[in-house]
Amino acid sequence: MSPISFDNMIIIQYVGCRRCPVSLCLVEIFDIDPDVMKGATMTVRPEFQTELFEKGVAMRREVLGDAHVERSLDSVTDLTATLQKMVTEWAWGDVWQRPGLSKQERSILNLGMLTALNRPHELRVHIRGALRNGVSEEKIVEVILQTAIYCGFPAALDSMRAVAETISAYREEVGSASD
Repeated sequence: MSPISFDNMIIIQYVGCRRCPVSLCLVEIFDIDPDVMKGATMTVRPEFQTELFEKGVAMRREVLGDAHVERSLDSVTDLTATLQKMVTEWAWGDVWQRPGLSKQERSILNLGMLTALNRPHELRVHIRGALRNGVSEEKIVEVILQTAIYCGFPAALDSMRAVAETISAYREEVGSASD
């Protein structure tokens, strides 16, 4: 299927997550014949059409999951597009692709740094990523205990609450997915 263009948006064939509701929206908004849109589709901003961006999205999906990446990309606006492109290309398309550290090691480092920076939203995202990368719950707890000494107990206490909540939610999701 070749791309179809609508007012600065390009609709491309998408071979990933089938839960993405974008194709239904496009069918309704543009009165497109649903048979033309067979298969899942995704809206892509023209500035996101680079090889490095595609590499970054693939790594983000692998580490953080389709649902998180879809929410992130679906919420991009003209105001946030440049930062989203930088994060996806530089962090996920370049640094996360380097051979010097495993994904597990990168996840562990991120948990410590995000605790030190007091970034609870990103911490929760990366706790999930660490679990998806195969970092054990026990290691995640040990990382937070280590941060208590160097980052302070208030930071570690906040992070441990985030760990407990995120692990509980992740267990529910994984448990319900395997039922």
